[in-house]
Amino acid sequence: MSKEHVLKVAYTMAQRNGFLTLNRLNIARESGVATGSVSHYWGTMQALRDAVMSRAIEDGDVEIIVAGIAAGNGVAKSAPKELRMKALASMM
Repeated sequence: MSKEHVLKVAYTMAQRNGFLTLNRLNIARESGVATGSVSHYWGTMQALRDAVMSRAIEDGDVEIIVAGIAAGNGVAKSAPKELRMKALASMM
């Protein structure tokens, strides 16, 4: 398993269950790695959440982006303006 694998699993989990539900234990279980491996690859959960958010911005995933904005995630708040506006409009 690799750092990229853990990121892909975390991103899929954010799409399926919501960005705010991401936690080390569940990501490790679904990735098939020990929780220590998640820590080794990413250091902190914030770093992994930021990587998930960066992927969401690359993919234009407004559901994850709007959850990040609502949670005060700095990466989400620094997304391109048109993408932030699209994400916020999706809430209405």
